[in-house]
This record gives sequence, structure tokens and C-alpha cells, in this order.
Amino acid sequence: TSIPLPFSIDIDTQSITLEKGQTANVMLYVISPAYDFTRSVTVNSSTTSLFSDIVIASEPKELYLSDGSKTISIQITASENALSGTHKVLLGAYNNEIAVSQFITVIIV
Repeated sequence: TSIPLPFSIDIDTQSITLEKGQTANVMLYVISPAYDFTRSVTVNSSTTSLFSDIVIASEPKELYLSDGSKTISIQITASENALSGTHKVLLGAYNNEIAVSQFITVIIV
């Protein structure tokens, strides 16, 4: 037997390319099945870059899935002193039961 997840996520892109100092917006979609609209989730992120080469910001950090789904704009910035290269950024959401996340590739040129 399998139990359906209380929510899932999707990201509007799998890869972005940034110049140093540049910011890109990535859309994170948090989708909740029609049977369960009462859950709250927290948005999370992580990166493989060292130091502060990549800065990730999103608002809001916590959201309620009252209407079944939410879209969150996440800003990914390559710092002025970032090292050129390919990095992975993990974007996702979690609640007290599960965490769901996906990687995107960030290329700094």
C-alpha cells in the first residue's frame, strides 16, 4: 500500500545561468491535493556553493495551502565575488511529516 504525499512541488526551470552580481527569479509551486487544504509548509533552500557565492531569498517562508496550491518567487543571486562554475541549488518545502525538494543547476559565468 502507498500513502499519497500531503503536498508536492514543481519548479519552473531546471537550470539558470547568472553573471556575477546578477539575480534570477525561479518559481516554486507547492501543490496540495484537493482533500487536504489545512496544512502549512515552510519553504527551504540549500546550495553547494562555498562561502556566499549564491544567495537565495524567498518570501514568504511559511505558507498555508488553504486553496490547494501556492506559487513562491525565489530570488537566486550570484555574488559579485562568486567563483565561476556549476553549482546545485536545492529548493523545496517541508512540514512536520515530510520534506519534498528538487535540485536546479546554477551556472555562474
